[in-house]
Amino acid sequence: MFLQLLCISYRKELHLENLGDANAFMTPLQRVEDRQRAMQTWVKICSAMNVLRISSEELKALCSVLAAIHHIGLAGAAKGTVFH
Repeated sequence: MFLQLLCISYRKELHLENLGDANAFMTPLQRVEDRQRAMQTWVKICSAMNVLRISSEELKALCSVLAAIHHIGLAGAAKGTVFH
């Protein structure tokens, strides 16, 4: 939910048109209660970003990091084994 809301203005640019695909790192919220709680949390996050005076460039950077994590999860990346 955070990624969906945070990156709405950058969705096309960051190739986030379909956030419902299976992902190893991010799971879409299914229950109404979970979505409502996420929305309440989002309001608090927006308030905090305003207090911190997050610039549009900083917001875009945050969206880019979250989008990268999302895309890595879609690619099926996983922690590898360590060879000694």
